[in-house]
Amino acid sequence: MLYGHDVIISNPPYVFGDGTHETTRFLLYFLNRYAKGRSVIDAGCGTGILSIFAIKCRAESVTAID
Repeated sequence: MLYGHDVIISNPPYVFGDGTHETTRFLLYFLNRYAKGRSVIDAGCGTGILSIFAIKCRAESVTAID
């Protein structure tokens, strides 16, 4: 489980995938609960924030495609 001290910095301003959009925030919550030990596919990964977070959540494998 990730705690407040884990930080992912995304430099591009005002893009979908910067971690502030509602759907991105929901998926971050979902990954935090369910990614550990699973395979994750991030289709349309953009900045890759969900892929990076899945790795930090100890996903078994992560495939990112944009």
